[in-house]
Amino acid sequence: MQARSFSRWTEGGGKECNKFKKMEYIPKIINLAADIYTHLRKVKVNKRQCERLCSRIEMLMISVNMVQDERFLEGHSVDKILKELELTLQNAEGLVKSFTSWGSIKKIVRASNILEKFGHINDRLNDAAQQLILVLMASLSQTRNTFKEETREMEDRQDQQEDEKSLNDISKAEKEDLPDECDNSANSQIQKNLEEITADIKEIKTMMISNKKAASSPPVAGIREINMHELQKDSKPFQRTNTSMCYKGVFLKQPVAIKRFISESADINKVQKIFMKEAETMNQFRSDNILHIYGICMNRKAHQSEFLIVMEYCERGNLKNVLNSKKPLPWSTRVRMSLDTARGVYWLHQSQEKARLHCRISSTSFLVNEDYRVK
Repeated sequence: MQARSFSRWTEGGGKECNKFKKMEYIPKIINLAADIYTHLRKVKVNKRQCERLCSRIEMLMISVNMVQDERFLEGHSVDKILKELELTLQNAEGLVKSFTSWGSIKKIVRASNILEKFGHINDRLNDAAQQLILVLMASLSQTRNTFKEETREMEDRQDQQEDEKSLNDISKAEKEDLPDECDNSANSQIQKNLEEITADIKEIKTMMISNKKAASSPPVAGIREINMHELQKDSKPFQRTNTSMCYKGVFLKQPVAIKRFISESADINKVQKIFMKEAETMNQFRSDNILHIYGICMNRKAHQSEFLIVMEYCERGNLKNVLNSKKPLPWSTRVRMSLDTARGVYWLHQSQEKARLHCRISSTSFLVNEDYRVK
């Protein structure tokens, strides 16, 4: 893949922003995109995934450039979208930059799943792309195709395979770069550095293979299958229904909600069908106001099978409980919660080519997180 320069977006960007002072985020976004492209040239590993990330950012910049036009600003508030995009690009810059030095590479691979980090940033870029498309009210088919779930997942798997293959060539290249003549002390230091780099490469490769095995062949397209040992789950559920129980848990050191589908006395195939359908439906909708799904977990046993959906945890429970609580809510918070609710329903009904209706909307259908944001 050949990444192109972001220079054409840096030319004239400042003039447009002077016309629309409230669009203060656009120059920052343009500069971040240019910085990411600069770091890309120095990347040592995971180059394919970094290039793919840059190509998606490049496509996204087309929409960012278009919203500077006054026609698209009338009646629409894009400040929030651009602010969140700026934060996403800051995270993307940090991730790409971390692959430019061996010390940073080793730290980031030890700290967490690289594929998870790329996936999180790509998800946020996807959200920004979809929101900007809605604001522009235009047929940006090329941008939409770039962020299609099936295409993105296939590209990411191909990139990871090529990055893994490239690790095998790095050690050989380092050996070829050794000077023919050098004194004993210099040669000893070079050999020591080479051994450290080789050890780092082996460690990184081992981690990437492990991550690849965990992410391969998901039972539901586009959804990660999580191993049971990656989850921590409370012993008692905080919510029960006729078909499921919800527990508070921990995944990747983050609090999550774990929905367990009951199959003790029911037909296992029927329960699995309900589980798959709900997971597919949740994964279709990516928005700040719709509950985020992290993955699924299936533990098949002879007498009792477990089907789990791992999703975003909302600390304050459902909207009905929050509204009925004794703690008074400021009107500014109530207005924001109303907007969150409307945006979630609008996205659910309008974001897909074929409209889907939520036929049982009530205050118990919405959840509220710690910051009083409604999902």
